[in-house]
Amino acid sequence: MKKLIMSLWCCLLILACACSGGKESTNETSNLGDTEEIISENDTVQYGWFINDQNQIYRVDEDLKEAELVFEISDVSDMSGQIDTFFLNKECAFLSYFTDLQEIVVIYTGDSGKTWNETYVSYKEHGGPNETFLSFVDANIGYLLYCSDPAAGKMNKILFVSKDGGKTFQEQSELSTVMRNQPADMLFFTETCGFITTVNYGGEAYLYQTVDGGITWNPVKVNVPNVEKFSYVNGVRLEKVESSNQQATLILKGVGEEECYFEFITKDMGENWELVQL
Repeated sequence: MKKLIMSLWCCLLILACACSGGKESTNETSNLGDTEEIISENDTVQYGWFINDQNQIYRVDEDLKEAELVFEISDVSDMSGQIDTFFLNKECAFLSYFTDLQEIVVIYTGDSGKTWNETYVSYKEHGGPNETFLSFVDANIGYLLYCSDPAAGKMNKILFVSKDGGKTFQEQSELSTVMRNQPADMLFFTETCGFITTVNYGGEAYLYQTVDGGITWNPVKVNVPNVEKFSYVNGVRLEKVESSNQQATLILKGVGEEECYFEFITKDMGENWELVQL
């Protein structure tokens, strides 16, 4: 469940202070609760995972009747309080956020939340805290996008890659030159094929694609109906369809005198995007 995901040249693969060290944390306050008391109608449960506004992570049974608290996050920075989540399947979950120690924390589990590990990624040489985005292809291969606070109108965007399930992250590419707009979400279908959608305040694209694992990025044209009546189009969300590794949905928002949301779906890993709902 997610909030809302860009580059053209290759950077050195640098180990990014990913001090996993195998730190394992098992939640000792797990308890069961009635989902009606925990989850509202507008909340999304993905692969049986749910996170609430108090940064509590739950496992929900298939009948959506009971929810078990499996982890609580308490060290989110006051400077940037958003947590990005990527729920790969029923067993694997990944979450990223900023701490006040100028680090990105990636926490992850591979056993449905029974145990958790933490990895720390340093970002202070690139700027301040703003947003992070996660996308994992499988239990081993995943990507982390760091976005700095905008300084003098520029937002630094650094893409990291993990090939060991989140234990370490290496710097893959710098995206600020190619993608001047603010990322809104990111999704990788394979180790090489991924997309980032952006908040578009001008004439630049609102969807970008990589076919080489995030080293280079190119704009993708998506046919928004009556696009000329909008001042600009914003990317809102990219989300893989649970039942397929090749399908995903893209939500775009037209902004002008009126606002309008558009939903697109791809069934071929982003080769084509089809409008399914206005």
